[in-house]
Amino acid sequence: MSGRIITARHGRPNISRDVRISAEDFGGWWSQYDESGLHPDETPPPSLIDLAGRAKTVLSSTLPRAIETARHATKGARDVPADPMFIEAPLPPPPVPFLKLTPTAWGVISRSFWF
Repeated sequence: MSGRIITARHGRPNISRDVRISAEDFGGWWSQYDESGLHPDETPPPSLIDLAGRAKTVLSSTLPRAIETARHATKGARDVPADPMFIEAPLPPPPVPFLKLTPTAWGVISRSFWF
């Protein structure tokens, strides 16, 4: 038996990254990021909808935007099992005091510390 495993990143979250926050605030922002749903304007690309429509199985993490992305990609035509096993590792706030950066910058710094 042959097959493919295709992974897709969730769509754009409904949370602003245009803020400046401290490293201490990054943990709280990340929690809100994880719990946010999809941005209202977000739709999956036609290629993902096509792949999901032809897939034997579609799985999702338990994060709201991952579930919404899977629902949009399958056009709601099937149940998509969700499992926390598919949630990516959380990024710990980096131990960098006195700076206020964007969440994107903190994400890069956090991932560097994580590695």
